Amino acid sequence: MFLFPWHPAGCPALVGLLLCGLATTTWAAPDDPPLSLSAAQTLALTQQPLLQALDAERRALGNTAIAARQLPDPQLMTAVSGLPANGDDAGRLDRERMSQLSLALQQTFPGAGKRQARGHQADAEAAVRAAQHDATAREIRQAVALDWLALWRAQRQRALTAAHRATADTQVESAAIAVRSGGDGSQAQLLAARVEAGRQQDQQAAGDQAVAQARRALGRWIGDAADRPIGDALPPLPTVLPLEQARARLATHPQLRALRAVQAMRGAEADLARADYRPDWRAELGVGYRPAFSELVTLRVGVDLPVFTARRQDRRLAAALAGGDAAQARVADLHRRLSAALALAHDEATRLAARLNHYDTTLLADGEARVAAALAGWQAGRDELDGVLSARRDLLDLRLARLALQHDHAARLIELESLGATRAPDARNPTP
Repeated sequence: MFLFPWHPAGCPALVGLLLCGLATTTWAAPDDPPLSLSAAQTLALTQQPLLQALDAERRALGNTAIAARQLPDPQLMTAVSGLPANGDDAGRLDRERMSQLSLALQQTFPGAGKRQARGHQADAEAAVRAAQHDATAREIRQAVALDWLALWRAQRQRALTAAHRATADTQVESAAIAVRSGGDGSQAQLLAARVEAGRQQDQQAAGDQAVAQARRALGRWIGDAADRPIGDALPPLPTVLPLEQARARLATHPQLRALRAVQAMRGAEADLARADYRPDWRAELGVGYRPAFSELVTLRVGVDLPVFTARRQDRRLAAALAGGDAAQARVADLHRRLSAALALAHDEATRLAARLNHYDTTLLADGEARVAAALAGWQAGRDELDGVLSARRDLLDLRLARLALQHDHAARLIELESLGATRAPDARNPTP
């Protein structure tokens, strides 16, 4: 209970509290370092199984490409031929001139172009995995940044609400003193102050719930590290490039590079399909051992006969070419979608920055001036406490609206950064 007269003119401590604004409240443990945005992104990238899988697949395909360029392993074959099966000579190699124990070495010789095409295909698949790795890493960075930003907003909103609740509780105390002292205060004013304090209590509970939900969402990427406190200020955010310059940089976007790598892989498949028109050769060298006669030497040469190309090679080549057309169309479609997303995010970031400036230069100043005027009128006994409550509530709404704009503006900058439409932030100019 405050031990001062109920009227504001007689309680400068109360007036000072009402005029102090919505202070920031932090819940950081003294020994727990704040979790910065960059630290959260680093943790997510170093602990992401999907990135590890893509990198392992890239290494596997690189080794596959080396193996694909090599000749097949030779084959060693042995046989017994011309061996008598019955009679007195059954099972003997020295009775018949055709009986022999043979040993042969066979080697297949695929065309050099075919082996190179298979190697190029595996190299192209490895390039696809590498590009997918980069694209996935950028997507994870963006997702972590947005989740971190959502947690920052929830925490700041809870701090604003908590500060306003402290002011509302003070107003309840003041109204209660006024009623008990028999002054100009009324029961209606006391009830209005209690309703406002209860409303702020519920908003604070909603803020606690939002913070918990945001931490769980961030924990999907970084685990228990999401329970660490985060700072009250946003980190320096990147500067937006002019729209035309940003559009020119879209060509290097990892998602486009990934699709172009797929297009190159389809081209390698087409080269392999063309190489299938050229036949493979094989050679066999054998020696036949005959105990009672001279040894025999055998040399065989074979070649594939691609005589049914209409149903095999032609179909494979057509399929590979169609896959290349599909990959090219996907590249064009993705470029169109990224360009549209870039234009939208660029326009929204510009408009949100202008709206933020309007809040900072006009609306918040007017809201604070209104609170001061309402307090002055209440101090002088000209106005009711309802005017103070209304002014304070509207000022909180303005600050929460400004916080929402700040969050949305930062989210658009993060999206533009993911699109390659920004340059590195200037650490000397932190985000307001």
